[in-house]
Amino acid sequence: MDEPLWSRLHGVRVVADPVWRNRLAAAGIDGFPDLDRFVPFSVGRENRSVVHVPEPGNGPGFFLKRYRYRGWRILRTFLYRAKASREAENLRRLEALGIPAVRPAAWGARRRFGFLADSFLVTESRPGATNARALVTDYLTGRPAPVPRDTFRAVLNRVVDDLATLHAQGIFLFTAFEKNLLVWRTDTAAEYAWVDLPFGGRFPPGRLPVWLRVRDLACLNKGLDAVLTRADRLRLLRRYAGPGTGRAERRDLAARVLRATRVLRDQTPVSRLVRALKGR
Repeated sequence: MDEPLWSRLHGVRVVADPVWRNRLAAAGIDGFPDLDRFVPFSVGRENRSVVHVPEPGNGPGFFLKRYRYRGWRILRTFLYRAKASREAENLRRLEALGIPAVRPAAWGARRRFGFLADSFLVTESRPGATNARALVTDYLTGRPAPVPRDTFRAVLNRVVDDLATLHAQGIFLFTAFEKNLLVWRTDTAAEYAWVDLPFGGRFPPGRLPVWLRVRDLACLNKGLDAVLTRADRLRLLRRYAGPGTGRAERRDLAARVLRATRVLRDQTPVSRLVRALKGR
């Protein structure tokens, strides 16, 4: 599902997994689909929208994500690799390592003389799944949550273990936020899967820079901090670091993650406005 340089010059490129081709055609996503029929866009800025596309019968359907560029922003896309292509590759990379991730069914890009006009990504739908951000909101407001809190804590153990495995292989997610973590109940426990990872990448095994490790952990901590106790965070950090890591190293890692979490919080528009009003 790569996007070689020659394909970024002009025209339309669509890559579909043969396993999904018949189901995609039945859902009306055949070739480069009529995206305007599925996903509206706003003129004058980059538009990123996601819609659910149903299947005939009782099929779970697909999620169709569309990126569209207009105005001066299109100038930044010259020979730029489409986000849809990068995300499809990142999701397949996780799947190859046995890390839960939604499976990409197809992606496509449409270019005019090297400039990216449209791109789309189709991923499988996971019925009953909800993102961890919605779960956190349910826990904080006292509303009934589809996944109990104790079960969610057990899921986080697996998430941290898998994140340590990815980092050991030189792979980072970069957008490991709680909103990109899907969780759903099963008959016995709960499962999870990553979604929306267009900025991930890889280094040689064992060569991943520390700041990328810290960023992934901080992204996860930023959204879950409100429902995790200090003991929970330390326990998860010990799981990530592994039994061979000394106390001083764990303490240093915890301090780095805490600082990075604060930086991520300060990057929100509201935080920037507050700092500006305070004259910082």
